Amino acid sequence: MGDEDLNQRTLAWADRINRGEKAYLTPAKLDGRLMVWGAIGAEPTTLADVKELWAAMRTEAESGSTN
Repeated sequence: MGDEDLNQRTLAWADRINRGEKAYLTPAKLDGRLMVWGAIGAEPTTLADVKELWAAMRTEAESGSTN
């Protein structure tokens, strides 16, 4: 997969997470490639919340869908 295809795929799965309204991921470029990051700053955030987000990120990234 080329860089542009990978960038589009990254944006697509991050957008699906963001539309779910449970978390917000911010796209950023690192060495010309897109990545996403999420800040965890709310005091009531639990380890279970972080694990749920990580699982959602993996599921969406591995889905292969760009929609």
